[in-house]
Amino acid sequence: MPPTDKSGLEMRQSRTPLERLHTTVFGQSFSRCGNFLAVCDNLGYVTVYRLSDALSSNSRKTNLHPHYYFKASDYSIYSIITHDDFLICGGENMISGWLWSDIISKSAKISWSLKIPSSGSDLTEANSLEVCKEDDVLYAGCGDGKTYTWKLDSGVLSGSFCGHTDVIQDIHLTGSHTLLSASEDGTVRIWDSRQSGKEHQGMITPSKESDINRPDLGKWLALVVAQDDLIACGGAPHLSLWSQRTLRPLTSMDTGLDSQNTGLFSDDMLITGGCGKLIYQWNINGECKTQVPVSASTVYNISVNHGNPSKKMLTVAGAGHKVDACLNFGYTSFTYEL
Repeated sequence: MPPTDKSGLEMRQSRTPLERLHTTVFGQSFSRCGNFLAVCDNLGYVTVYRLSDALSSNSRKTNLHPHYYFKASDYSIYSIITHDDFLICGGENMISGWLWSDIISKSAKISWSLKIPSSGSDLTEANSLEVCKEDDVLYAGCGDGKTYTWKLDSGVLSGSFCGHTDVIQDIHLTGSHTLLSASEDGTVRIWDSRQSGKEHQGMITPSKESDINRPDLGKWLALVVAQDDLIACGGAPHLSLWSQRTLRPLTSMDTGLDSQNTGLFSDDMLITGGCGKLIYQWNINGECKTQVPVSASTVYNISVNHGNPSKKMLTVAGAGHKVDACLNFGYTSFTYEL
């Protein structure tokens, strides 16, 4: 772990040009107070930015450097999420919790850790994390095709959702006790989040729809997100919107040859990104309203800060050592560097 008494700029300089060249940011999470942004990468680092540094009226380029960064794992960190006072990181075989107060004071240390079940010597990565705040349960969609759950008050592994035949790349938890999981097996499966160990309640297979399928790219899925009755999913097949009630497709969206890896709903818009230096903003009818150029050659994560209205922004990260920030969502306002 880098010394904790260095400034953000000094710690930034301790990363080599070769490290920056080979950096991929997989996940982002804003602090609960909405004043800080944390990003995780393939080198096992968590990098933290203080938003006020870039938003101040006399902001300079040096204010776009990290507030702090620390080595959180010897392996890649694929997912990151904030729950209450903790920043939770998902990597190879392990999920770890870090107090935001320690991170902000530049003295990060693991507060707790959870071991991901694995078979033999193979490492199992946590590609996507969700938390049910009502029950204080953590969900992790993993590389072995299973979604595991832990009770956060005790750290006890409480269940698993099994059925996928390949890597789970994304999970999404709705407010109606519905868990969605998207896998490289080409399916989105719908589960009752309260009933681990039971069969899925429904399934979507975009590659079976002729106007959505792109057989030259395969059938794998990397994105699933929901709002009300809508489910959006993407990957090798075209990005598409489905009815959660009927499990039938409503529309497909044209992104050329770009597969869509990540997305979210925000203010009745669907915002997605993937292979290509663009993010797309769609209305709920599947019409593209705008395309925004971004730094990442492949987008792996899009996040919106809802914790502080005065610092609301959309951030975009992926392949590369830059994180773009969009204050009005329509263009890049400034760019953080790792």
